[in-house]
Amino acid sequence: MASPAISKRILALVMALTIFGCVPDTTSAPDVSPSASVGNVPAATEGAECKERALVVDSLVCVNGRQGLRWQEIYTYQDVACDPDDPRLTAAKVVLPSSGEARIAAACVALEWIANKDATLPPLQVISSHKLSDGALESLQSSARSALRLFWKYRGVEDIDPTMVIATSNAEHCKIITDNQVAGEAERQKAFLDCGDAKPYPCEFGYPGAFAVQWNPINSLDQRSAGYKQSACRKETFSGGLSHHKFWQGIGSALTLNPEESTAFSLALVNPDYLFAEHTAILHEADMAGSTANLCGPSAEHYTCQARFRGSLSSYTSSSQWWQGQEPEDELSVYSQPYNYARQAALEWFTAHFGLDAGYGLLQAMVGVANETEYLLVLGSYTNKSAIEIFAGIDGYVAPIFGLQAP
Repeated sequence: MASPAISKRILALVMALTIFGCVPDTTSAPDVSPSASVGNVPAATEGAECKERALVVDSLVCVNGRQGLRWQEIYTYQDVACDPDDPRLTAAKVVLPSSGEARIAAACVALEWIANKDATLPPLQVISSHKLSDGALESLQSSARSALRLFWKYRGVEDIDPTMVIATSNAEHCKIITDNQVAGEAERQKAFLDCGDAKPYPCEFGYPGAFAVQWNPINSLDQRSAGYKQSACRKETFSGGLSHHKFWQGIGSALTLNPEESTAFSLALVNPDYLFAEHTAILHEADMAGSTANLCGPSAEHYTCQARFRGSLSSYTSSSQWWQGQEPEDELSVYSQPYNYARQAALEWFTAHFGLDAGYGLLQAMVGVANETEYLLVLGSYTNKSAIEIFAGIDGYVAPIFGLQAP
């Protein structure tokens, strides 16, 4: 639970920002219209470049994104951001979680995925020293397209090529990273490999021999390849496609790897690494089989509707304090699995009330934020709810998932 001193400091900050016009009125949604110049502030038009993070002019806020700081309409709180009774879900054989924000958020994902069935999307670039069969390549392309139906519009870097890198031996691994990654990163990775070992990876191996890790533009020679790299045995057909979880990390997390901007607060409140990526994998598998897509079934292993999450936290710390979990050893860190799942549940709440664009966009909006004051400024201006109201809403939803009471 937040200490009284910290809670009072947050409240004082939000009240001060409201007085100076930096946090929008929470009693009603702002009007949507181009903003006239105010003093020395240039006219604000949605999508146009802006200079001052979290500045609010009428209905628009200056936030970070794939193209840098831009004016964006303030997101408005809704009781239900997406309709879980939309007939398209029934037609697509989608089974949603049974209740609450989980049901609404899952509907947002599934409806977006359904709507993008015929969208123009880039093909998957496959980098492999070992020749894959036509069937394996077709399976990977199909799986990647299914993932991109949701992920592509939320990618972290504008100009990227969706990529999967496959190595079937240490020697192949070394050659691939030598040929495709910047020298410093390639040498760093090769220090952990026996590059003279051409023996194929076994088909029955696990961590630490097996690997699946992000492949990011900043470390690739072409500065465009984005996705993930994995080990595989040469009998592997990839009939199940790619890992949507790892693929999302490379597509969506790439923005957070800009070395010139802080990423300390990018995952402070919400984390989509498993939750929505897992949804697209289930939707894809069901689509291929012509079966039901149960977004809260056994395949949703990391999804917070699973009963096993109850009891995994002995106590609950308010989401207003999650930003403090910066290091792996911190209890509140994203490396702490219970609070990683708590952040996933927080994204459910955020998406259910502000929509999918707001949920994914918050990750980008927080790039460049370097301290608590800036964090509260951005969060408090991003929606028509104050930061305190958002924390209270998230706590009221997330704590009971773990069988606990909100502070």
